[in-house]
Amino acid sequence: MVWTKLRYSSRVLVTILVAALVAVVAVFVAREVSGQWAQHQGAREMLVVNATVDNLLQAAQNLAFERGRTNVVLTAAGPVGDDNRAFLAARRQASEEGLAAAFALLRDNGGPDLAAVQDGHRRVAALRLEADAAMALPREQRPPDLAKRWVGALTAFLKDITGLVAATAQQRDRFLPAFRDLSRIKLLAFDLREAVGLESSRYAAALAGKPLDAATLADSMALRGRGDAAWDALRREVELTRSTGLAEALAAVDTEFFRRFRPVEDAVIKASRDGGPPPVTTAEYTRAAVPALDSIAGFLKAATTESATFAAAHAARAERRMTLSLAAGGVALVVGLAALYVIIIRLLRPLGHIQRDLQALAAGNVGIAQAPSARTDEIGRMANAVIAFRDSLVDRRRREHEVHDLAAKMQAILDNTPAGIIILAPDRTVREVNGTFCAMVGLGRDQLIGNTTRAIYRSDAQYDEIGRAAYPQLLAGETFRADLEIERANGPRLWVHVAARMINPDAPDLGIVWVVDDITRQKTMEMELRRSNDELEHFAYVASHDLRQPLRTISGFVTLLARKLGDRCDAEEKEWLDFVVKGASRLDRMIVALLDYSRIGREGVRPAEVDLAVALDRAVQGLGADIEAAEATVSLPESMPAVIGSEAEMERLFQNLIANALKFCRPDAPPAIAVACRDGGDHWVISVTDNGIGIAENEIGRLFGVFSRLVSHEQYEGTGIGLAACRKICEHHGGRIWVESQPGTGSTFSFALPKTPDAA
Repeated sequence: MVWTKLRYSSRVLVTILVAALVAVVAVFVAREVSGQWAQHQGAREMLVVNATVDNLLQAAQNLAFERGRTNVVLTAAGPVGDDNRAFLAARRQASEEGLAAAFALLRDNGGPDLAAVQDGHRRVAALRLEADAAMALPREQRPPDLAKRWVGALTAFLKDITGLVAATAQQRDRFLPAFRDLSRIKLLAFDLREAVGLESSRYAAALAGKPLDAATLADSMALRGRGDAAWDALRREVELTRSTGLAEALAAVDTEFFRRFRPVEDAVIKASRDGGPPPVTTAEYTRAAVPALDSIAGFLKAATTESATFAAAHAARAERRMTLSLAAGGVALVVGLAALYVIIIRLLRPLGHIQRDLQALAAGNVGIAQAPSARTDEIGRMANAVIAFRDSLVDRRRREHEVHDLAAKMQAILDNTPAGIIILAPDRTVREVNGTFCAMVGLGRDQLIGNTTRAIYRSDAQYDEIGRAAYPQLLAGETFRADLEIERANGPRLWVHVAARMINPDAPDLGIVWVVDDITRQKTMEMELRRSNDELEHFAYVASHDLRQPLRTISGFVTLLARKLGDRCDAEEKEWLDFVVKGASRLDRMIVALLDYSRIGREGVRPAEVDLAVALDRAVQGLGADIEAAEATVSLPESMPAVIGSEAEMERLFQNLIANALKFCRPDAPPAIAVACRDGGDHWVISVTDNGIGIAENEIGRLFGVFSRLVSHEQYEGTGIGLAACRKICEHHGGRIWVESQPGTGSTFSFALPKTPDAA
């Protein structure tokens, strides 16, 4: 009984194996025959497309010749000559024959591109009639815009033709790349012919009497650029084909056009620019252009021949392959029909179950109801492997969910931490960055990921220095810490404290984590405090000598001495005593001003919102007597913003600037002072402009220093503290002050103050 079953199973197995061979061979043969048939049909279509493209390009080439010659004739003084009329007739006939042949081939497969070309053909035909009538007349009797309309219509028509060529030849994926390359070469050759033809016609029109103005010359240079780009692309494409014929034809273009004819064009351009006589006549220029443009036509003809030969050879090969495939398929199908039963029963059915389960697993369905197979052959092992794969996929999906949840938690921590965090590769390219760091440096995440951090450093030297300092510590497993001043893309530089550590020093490729804290405010406060302390220290040194009391003593005793001596002093001695009193008084005022200067920013008043209009009004009112005495005019803006700071200091800032404008006025003109305000982005910019004596450029650098005077006190009274106080007030409020001036014409003092959060 066992032997009977074994014999039966062997027969079934043999039958199934033979059937399997039949099915496989049948499928292979069907696919092969289908593929060869598709290739054969594609090769035949390639022949048709190649003929269509060649006809269209032939027509386009002749239309380009017609466009250029007609443009020359329309811009010439006299009527058209017999030679030009014969030339135009020949080109028209050739273009019409090419278009007719192409329209016939595309009759059932043209689409909107064909319709556009046909519409353009009708417009050009109508314009030809108008051009023919105009060419028979002298230039003054022709429509003045006809030449421009003619060139525009023909250029648009040629663009439609090349669009149809591209749609026909390039947008067929089943065509061989070599054929598409040849079609692209022909398009590039025609684009070269189109650009240089249009450029050449501009110069021909100039020789015929139409001036080569700046706009025309710029247009010509654009056409030259287009032609040179097409020439460069054409040379690259031809080099890739390794075709001797195309290379020779391309060399002819280089010789005839670029080496012989291009210098003639350049001479015409030079003569037009220099206003000299034309280097050649219109007829000479036209005769020189013909071989140059014909060389491009010759290259196009060579490319046409090459593509036609290629398409015909490919069609012949496709037909031979299809015949061989049909013969081999028929033989294989007859031989394998006996094996069909075995492949269905013994192999295909279980394989179908396995395939179904694998597809379900690939779609993400892990709930397949597949029990372990009892078969010990390859099919059984495959079925059991599917079950093992399912179990592995279930476990992997569980781990992926855990990893995804952990990654989401880590990303949330990364995005919401107040410190900037950036993860770098060993080569210092950015792998990951959080939003805090992006906001710090003013760069988007996509601008940082994949790039090095060089952009945020002040210089290459700083970038290299940090690398040299940090990486030995990082490789040793230590934490690198430093305070750096770095760049910000959308604002001033900022100070940061960085702490960096390798994720795993034994595996540097895992990267380095940098934690970045913005300490700009802290650094700014430190520097401000240092500078303020230096100034206070200097002031304390001066004040510690009790300057004011000795000065009062000197002044008082000199005054008593003058009274006691009375008339016993002559005029000179009285003047000397007066000098002593005045000098002591001036020095006392300087000490008082210095005391005031030291108190700026140290009043103990909490910053509050200050209406600059109110502060300005109070400053002007306080200077009312001086303004009236000087017969000055003060122009105020209609509105002023509010800032955060000290109202008293803002009033003093305006008062010092306006008082300076009143003091340093010209003797020949009453003071004219204008206060203005403008929006400077994140700052308000306020300016005080006067018509005073002005400031020399080499003196501006020391203008805002303490006790810095540009004129003697005999000419203009003052302590030399006022502008230094203005600078200190502006800096205390987070701003800055500067001046623009010309001697004898006046000065403009401008200062910038940060906006309030609501206004920013």
